This record gives sequence, structure tokens and C-alpha cells, in this order.
Amino acid sequence: MKKHLVLLLILLTAPSWCQIVILDKEIKEPSYSMKYPSSWKLDETGRNGAKFYLFKSPPSRFASNINLVIQNLEGTNLDLGSYTQISLNQIDAHGGKLFSSQTKSIQDVEFQEVIFEAASNGFQLKCLQYYFLKNDKAYLITFTAAPDQFDGLLEEVKKIMNTFTIQ
Repeated sequence: MKKHLVLLLILLTAPSWCQIVILDKEIKEPSYSMKYPSSWKLDETGRNGAKFYLFKSPPSRFASNINLVIQNLEGTNLDLGSYTQISLNQIDAHGGKLFSSQTKSIQDVEFQEVIFEAASNGFQLKCLQYYFLKNDKAYLITFTAAPDQFDGLLEEVKKIMNTFTIQ
């Protein structure tokens, strides 16, 4: 009985970072898929050229979100390194502050992870981007949040973004 009470007390007083993220929904398209928790709201209207947006609820002044943009790279002969360099140059040219850029892999698929901060439409924002290149296309997944909310959502966001697969 004491063991059960101690376990219950630990579970009830555990900090929010200990919460389990349940990825119970899925975006499934012919060329890609990604899982996400039902606490995020899906928008597939195509606004701003994005294939989808996932919004964290409840939104604050700026609605933290994950989105996917697919770019046609046919005829450019870009590889992941050169695509990344072009993207980093754009961040710099727009006054962004680069925190990190690392090549990583998920299930033996190489991608670039970039974290930066920049101003956009009157907001100071912090972003995590994953760049995947396959079949002459760039799959750009971006998590965007206010800087003071970024770190608190990062673990959950990475769990979501790490489920992204290209068919």
C-alpha cells in the first residue's frame, strides 16, 4: 500500500516536463506522413504555401506552430549541404541569429537541424527547422514560437517532428 501511495504522489507532483506525449493523430499523404498529439490543431488550408500547420492550443499572443513547406528543386542540383548554406545565408541576410546547425538522421535518413531567432511581422520568433531533400524536393519543417515559449515546447515538438517520414 505504501508503494502505491508513493508512486501516486510522485506522479501527481511530477513537473510538466515529465508528461508523456501521446501522438494519437497522423497526417498521411502520398509523399509524407507525420504523427502529432490531439492537443495540437491541424490546418490544411494551404495558407502561405504550407502543406499544413499544427497549432499548439491554447494560443498566446503568437500561436506556436509547426508547418511543412515543400519546395521543388528540380534542375538545381542542390544537395543537403548546399541547400543548408543557402538557407543559413537567408537567415543572416534578414538579421537572424543562428544558434545551431547540425546534420542528423532519423531512421537512416539524413537531415539538417537548424535553430535560429529572427523578427517577422513585428514578432521576435525562435525557430527549429528540419531540412530533408528527396526526389528533387526540399521538405522544410519549421517549428516557430515566441522565444520565451520555445524551450518549454521543444521536447514535445521534437517528438512530433521526429515522426516525419517521406514515402
